[in-house]
This record gives sequence, structure tokens and C-alpha cells, in this order.
Amino acid sequence: RSSLITVSIVVVDSNDNAPVFDPAAYSVLVAESVSVGTAIVTVTCTDRDSDANETLTFSISSGNTANAFNVSEDGSIQVKTALDADVTDYYLLAVVCRDSGALSLSATAVVGIR
Repeated sequence: RSSLITVSIVVVDSNDNAPVFDPAAYSVLVAESVSVGTAIVTVTCTDRDSDANETLTFSISSGNTANAFNVSEDGSIQVKTALDADVTDYYLLAVVCRDSGALSLSATAVVGIR
């Protein structure tokens, strides 16, 4: 006697690839008269995983003197407050890209703003 059974196997992605910035360093020249809300650069980050493991979020982890900039969901960095070169003439931001895996992985890019 024999039986037949159908077995479904679902292969899910493991979070085995860290995000990658390309390039890993950016340099931007900005006039101090730039309007608040202006996007000055977009950082590019990708992840070779799939599903939630490839969903990326961005944050600025350091160098954001006087909270002058913010980064949006797409990696666009905008001017958040009026800039004054007499107070701060150079910013070196560390921008983190983190995936949404259960054990999340991240990458960091540097953004120099003068």
C-alpha cells in the first residue's frame, strides 16, 4: 500500500546581506542662503536581500551640528534650519542605512557639507 502527499516548501530570505552605500562618501557645496527644506544630496543605499530584509531606513548618527539637516525615507538630505557659515562652515555627517531584518544590518556613509 502507498500514499501520496503534497508537501509545500517555502524558502524565506535570511538577512545575510548588509546594506551597501554607493558611493560611501559624498561631498556637497551649499550656499548658506539655501532655503530651509531644500534637498542638497541623495545618498544611495541598496540591499541584496528580499522582503523586509531589503526595506531600508536612513538616519543621521553624528555630525549634525545644531540639528541642521534631516534625511528622508529615500535617502534625500534636506536643510532643516538656516545655515550660517560664520557659526559652522563644515559639517561631516555620518548617515546610517539600516535594513528591517529581525537582526538588522547597517552601513554608514560620510557626507561632507561645506
